[in-house]
Amino acid sequence: MNGKALLLLAILLPGCGRVSAVPPRTDGLPAESSVSTQLLIRTDRQEYRFGVTNDAIRLTIVASFTNATNDTLTLHPCRQHPPYPLAVKLERLEGNQWQIALVTICTRALMRNPPTLPPGAVRVDTLRFWGSRLPNTFPAFRAGDLTGAYRLHYSDIYRKWYPQDPPLNANNRMGEELPDSLRLSNVFRVIE
Repeated sequence: MNGKALLLLAILLPGCGRVSAVPPRTDGLPAESSVSTQLLIRTDRQEYRFGVTNDAIRLTIVASFTNATNDTLTLHPCRQHPPYPLAVKLERLEGNQWQIALVTICTRALMRNPPTLPPGAVRVDTLRFWGSRLPNTFPAFRAGDLTGAYRLHYSDIYRKWYPQDPPLNANNRMGEELPDSLRLSNVFRVIE
């Protein structure tokens, strides 16, 4: 190496691998890491309001799922009729742990030819959550303070789809699921 190359290397190396501190947010949501994976799922707003009655909690969220992978994704639906709603959990941050606040009720019936999402395509869903506040009912909304930080967690999104003839060594007989980190939305706030 010549002297100029060594000097350039010495200037560049101190900055390599450094992670800058993420400043705290003023809206009460947890700070998002500056070294996070690209979010494929985004909500249309940063704040929502629950519809609350004596016996139920309702929440409507519009979410966009952008396929930024190189794979055509298979989206196994929650129900087998148009618009083919997806299985989505609503998760709430409690302390520093994400907990399931509410799950959608799904038939879980196998659909052999489910909808797909090619690379670069966007799917927009209007998600309608409903949870009971009554004892011994399902789906029940997780007990605790309603106001807080939430995120969406999609299920049954596959990079490879093979429910009819899975490989012998397949971990999941339906296909190779997209990693968890790519099935999570941005964090948003919900108030009562």
